[in-house]
Amino acid sequence: MHGILDERARLLAPDHVVPLRQAHVWKAAKTWTRAYENDPEMQYLRMSHKQSGLEKAMDRVVMAALMSLLRKRRIALTVDDGTAFVFAANWSPRPSGYRDHTNSDFHSAEENSVVGAAQELEDKTKKAIENSLGDRVKDMVTIMILATDPESRGRGYGGSLLDAVTCLADVMGQSSWLTSSNVANTEFYRIHGFKPVADVVLGDDNPKWHERPVVVKLMVRAPHGRIA
Repeated sequence: MHGILDERARLLAPDHVVPLRQAHVWKAAKTWTRAYENDPEMQYLRMSHKQSGLEKAMDRVVMAALMSLLRKRRIALTVDDGTAFVFAANWSPRPSGYRDHTNSDFHSAEENSVVGAAQELEDKTKKAIENSLGDRVKDMVTIMILATDPESRGRGYGGSLLDAVTCLADVMGQSSWLTSSNVANTEFYRIHGFKPVADVVLGDDNPKWHERPVVVKLMVRAPHGRIA
């Protein structure tokens, strides 16, 4: 995040919410690997593959590199030096790489099914956005990633980060959108003003997926009025 948006977010956020710096990236990458380990959407993208320690380490390295790039181009905030963090943007397509980068972790025998799952997610999410939001999505704030280390949940970190971004959206008079595949997270987002507008169903027509379909909620929050 940079320029006037960076300054506004800094002024609007509580004191413990600060811009994500390069020094925070390695810890934030660890937070991501721990927070999303059992996420239903991630489980589908990995085809329920249980990661080895080496694969988790690879994920952390790749995520750290991705965050190093994104923090310069997006709204990037953190609490406790990477223990919890959020990435958001003034409209961008669903960010490639932040979840499906894990394709490279698998052997070639698994490659087609994993890549296919990522493509399915991208295609179905794009269709849901087009049908539910249309062109107005270009004037909305995207919550790209929000994560809190599991050992630090329940302290209000995620809520503070989310509120900092939506408060900025309120100032700009913009709606916000995100996706959630975790029931507990979906309820958390409801509490913070997001409402489901569409379902993205994954695995319902995938013969290589032998578990229940994964339902990803597309959720939207309208601006709550401009702040003076």
